[in-house]
Amino acid sequence: MKRSRKKKRARQRGGGSAIVAGRLTRWTPVPPNSLFIDETLAFWQPRAQRQLTREDAREIIENVAGFFSVLLEWDAAEREVAAAQGLSLEELIQRERSVGGKTSAA
Repeated sequence: MKRSRKKKRARQRGGGSAIVAGRLTRWTPVPPNSLFIDETLAFWQPRAQRQLTREDAREIIENVAGFFSVLLEWDAAEREVAAAQGLSLEELIQRERSVGGKTSAA
């Protein structure tokens, strides 16, 4: 069976994920490979005021992956709150917006 180009590219970039019902459920970072570091340098170097090193690129990858991991944690917490209240996530967000409050996992 052929592997999809998208999955192959994700592996080349140095990350793993689980997708359930069309939604990313977790991110498992792995050490970035040389190709991903080169792509990161190519993307960020024009935006930087100094010469970036391969270590800088590795840190950028780590920080961006960490950012998305936090977003996934927040999403999971919001979904737990919605489920506990018998609501869909969209219904919970709409209700919280209408009363001007914030959702919380506690």
